[in-house]
Amino acid sequence: MPAPIGPNHRRDFKDKVVAEIGCGGGWYLAEMLYQGATKAIGFEASRTVIERATQALQKLKLTAYEFREVDGRYLDVLPEKSVDILLEITVFQHISEDATKGYFRTSRRVLKNSGLFLCQFLMNDKNPLKDPYNPKEGTVYYAHKEVMELAEDHGLRVSKYGDWKWTDGKGSYWRLYVMTPNEARASAKA
Repeated sequence: MPAPIGPNHRRDFKDKVVAEIGCGGGWYLAEMLYQGATKAIGFEASRTVIERATQALQKLKLTAYEFREVDGRYLDVLPEKSVDILLEITVFQHISEDATKGYFRTSRRVLKNSGLFLCQFLMNDKNPLKDPYNPKEGTVYYAHKEVMELAEDHGLRVSKYGDWKWTDGKGSYWRLYVMTPNEARASAKA
């Protein structure tokens, strides 16, 4: 059973290679570099956003980063077992379930055996909705069971999670999951 994330849950980025799915302006990557990461890799769908993020990190005089425009290969553009910490915040609710599965499929390959995947989902256990093409933001909801199966199906194990609730009248909430490679599951699928 995964443990809940407590208020003092922190990650050590010193000497780590970090990557972020949907890096936006690159602020999480910049923070991880400030905290000692040796390299930061950001994935983003918009060329304009990548250009702005590059300019921002240059102004901060950071150099150990690269940005990649998202394509159908997801994380497969990275070498195998090259990432210590993979991060995704507020992205999976904006993309199709198939695209999310694409990221999961490729995440296990790029994570080091001791790696961590920190990912945030928009949750609704009573009414999971899968319509990323609805013009209203935040339209891909998951149930906890779905996320657990998604992790297991792709060679990952949920080690911790934590909730952030808000009132939308429909039972929705945010959940951050900390996942690690599940060596037993990965070798069983091979």
